[in-house]
Amino acid sequence: MKIRDVMSCSFPAWYDKFKKCSIKSESVAVTGLEYDAQSDTERNDAGRVYYEENEPQIGMGSYMFEPEYEVDEQVLAEPEIQQEDLALLQNMDCLVVPLTPEVLTYLQDDGTLVLPEGSQPELTYERGPMPDEPTQDWDHCEASGCVVEGPKLEDFTNKIRDAITKLGGSVFPKLNWSAPKDASWIAFNNSLRCGTPGDVFLLLKSSSFVTHDLTAPFEDCNDSGEADSHVDYCLVLRHWMDINPAYEFRCFVKEKELVGISQRDVSQSYSCIGGDRTNIRSDIISFWRENIENRFPLQNYVFDVYRPAKDHVLLLDFNTFGERTEGLLFSWSELQQTEDEGRGLSRIIEDELNEMRIEDTEDSNMLHYNERNLTNSNRNTPRDALPEFRFIADATGVQPSPYMQYGLPVDIIDLTTGQDPQKLIDLLQMKIQNEADESSEDEEVPS
Repeated sequence: MKIRDVMSCSFPAWYDKFKKCSIKSESVAVTGLEYDAQSDTERNDAGRVYYEENEPQIGMGSYMFEPEYEVDEQVLAEPEIQQEDLALLQNMDCLVVPLTPEVLTYLQDDGTLVLPEGSQPELTYERGPMPDEPTQDWDHCEASGCVVEGPKLEDFTNKIRDAITKLGGSVFPKLNWSAPKDASWIAFNNSLRCGTPGDVFLLLKSSSFVTHDLTAPFEDCNDSGEADSHVDYCLVLRHWMDINPAYEFRCFVKEKELVGISQRDVSQSYSCIGGDRTNIRSDIISFWRENIENRFPLQNYVFDVYRPAKDHVLLLDFNTFGERTEGLLFSWSELQQTEDEGRGLSRIIEDELNEMRIEDTEDSNMLHYNERNLTNSNRNTPRDALPEFRFIADATGVQPSPYMQYGLPVDIIDLTTGQDPQKLIDLLQMKIQNEADESSEDEEVPS
């Protein structure tokens, strides 16, 4: 991976070219700063796909069963998207706010988490004394300067507040590359929905993803010491709208070929995906070929889309083709293998079309649509193939949320993963010492 790959996936780099098929945006000037290289050990584990042992595969890597646990039927059902909803999606506003040097310094500071002054509404209340709590201790702490004050970022805070008001009162925040999805656990609503500048600061300040964007965006690049490391950092605020996770998909492009499509939310099973898998894949392929294939500058990349209804697809984001990006239901060892190494991510079109002929579909024109759009393309290789579509259609295939670990104490993660063996040794020694102390106390008790 090269710095050019990372920079091409930055929001300011691609949005203007693809804004007609993405979420509407208004841009403002962005402050450019030099990238300060620091180490960051965070990695995202690639996903794992599940197969039924005797299920005949047709290049989709999936199978269908009814979930064995309760889920929201409104989410699982086929969406009833009204035309006004589609128009709203395609015209969702987005504002790009410059990150000033003071804001970057605040976000990169790993000290106490204190929100900037004036970023939250004023709360008026009196704290009563707790039982058996000496009130003079609080007075002494305030008098001695123990209270930590937040930084003064008034201008930037006002820009965020104005943007939130302009975008309808609730926004979705992200930086050039990443949204603070790993920090949703710290928000009061456990989501990325922000209604005040303080909500935005809290998520950005608590996110390891954002920290990586700011401190080590080119960590995996093999030319990090050769190219210019100037980055125009910006805060992207998008109008908040509840998006059904069942209709989000991640697509993988290798050597300018769409090789894989994965369900985006791997923590849930959605039966509507399996029932509409042919149309979903066909719509995504058509969208990619018409809007992205010959326009995006990279040969290898990942893009996310939202497909709320048939023939309606919206571009959400671009990501780099590498392990820093979540592979979801694909492993990166699969995605990075060549065809000669037995990658097995796709099936030849003729075989796929034969399978579709025997599928019971309500749309009799779908077969003709796929044949026209997939076989009569400008390809020179005889092994032109459909991308493999993987989704979870059984409760056994559901995976833990990849963001769950970020809400746990670091010590627990180190103990359960074995990243710090010394902590396990200390825990065992503490347990042995406690047992020894309890044994000594039992011996001292008179009979």
